[in-house]
Amino acid sequence: MMEFRILMEVIGSRSTPLLLTTLSVEVQTTAASAQCRQETDTYLNTSNPYGKDSCVPCGPGLTSEEGSTICHSDCFFTSVKHARIFNLTGLKGAHSIASGPSFTSRGYRYYHLFNMSLCGHPYKMAKCHSNISLSSGKSLSYNMTSPVCRMTVVPDPVVITTQTISLADQLVGIYEDMGDNSTNETTSVFAEKGGPVKNTSTFFLFKFHGSSSSEACPNGRSVWTTVLCDNTVGKGVLDLPARCPDGTCDGCRFEILWRTKFACPICTAFDYSRVRSSCESGKKTITYMWNQPRLCRDGVPLPPPKTSECSILEQSVGSAMKDFKVHFKGGKERGKKILKKIKDMASGRKKEKVTFDDDDDEYLSPYTWIQAKRRSQMTSIKHQRAQGNRLLCNCSKFILRTDQFKK
Repeated sequence: MMEFRILMEVIGSRSTPLLLTTLSVEVQTTAASAQCRQETDTYLNTSNPYGKDSCVPCGPGLTSEEGSTICHSDCFFTSVKHARIFNLTGLKGAHSIASGPSFTSRGYRYYHLFNMSLCGHPYKMAKCHSNISLSSGKSLSYNMTSPVCRMTVVPDPVVITTQTISLADQLVGIYEDMGDNSTNETTSVFAEKGGPVKNTSTFFLFKFHGSSSSEACPNGRSVWTTVLCDNTVGKGVLDLPARCPDGTCDGCRFEILWRTKFACPICTAFDYSRVRSSCESGKKTITYMWNQPRLCRDGVPLPPPKTSECSILEQSVGSAMKDFKVHFKGGKERGKKILKKIKDMASGRKKEKVTFDDDDDEYLSPYTWIQAKRRSQMTSIKHQRAQGNRLLCNCSKFILRTDQFKK
């Protein structure tokens, strides 16, 4: 009994520094965690959880939960640059996309399945499952959680999932313009998928990063998910680059494209225009139309048409314009008829008598009458001269032939 007490005292004396060190670490970690709780949009740096560097600010468009060690997107994004609000709740949760099929040396088909979680609050990571170990060949159930993970699937003859790896362990940020943060090369690999993504406010780039490095990828792996507004495809589907069907062209950066209506901004009163009709029967109508091309969705609906009474000034202007149109149209037709009559009278070739109505007097000045009469006289004189010249020529030819006959 005495030996046991002595042993416990020895163990207690030796473990006291270790116990104090452990308590000190726990106190510092708790203090750092409490500091991160007080500061919004920060997360606890697990690699250095002490001091001021323990709280790391989240990237653009991201937030964090209390005591979290990563940042995430809550599926809502406010663009300060474009003054738009985006609701991405239709994209929350885990989503999958499969690569193109490949075949083993024995002819078995297999493919890579990517599982990804873009946003959510509370945030839930994607899961990848493995049911067999390639090293031992034995059945082994294993689940991996990660923002983006990949597993190899052999569908036939029995579904086998193996080689689960994490491609990213955190979401770095959300970027809405390709010109920012040196992301302008992100869309070159999607040139075959309906054209490259253009620099518009309806474009988002979710940048994931994995800190695990390798000889081939010394800076770790990254996953760039491009989310593009497209009102015609509904929720849409995920796509991999056509020239890199396995999702990557260099083995280190993986790229995914998602065309969906949920990436379109929420409609506001700035997305439609008012069209006013003219005053008809003392009333006018105001209708509303969406600005084209329409990029927004949901939000405020189009207001119904509004009908209101015209003011006295609008009625006077409308009536004056109507009278002007009638007078202008009638005067135009009458002017055409008068011009045709003047041309007929001036030509001198029209045998029927050219007459004018009494209403035509206001369109013909004295100068016009005199000019038309002179043209008619000149035309008649020219015509008579031409007839006389032809008669004189015929007489000369007849006399010449008579003289030749007499000889």
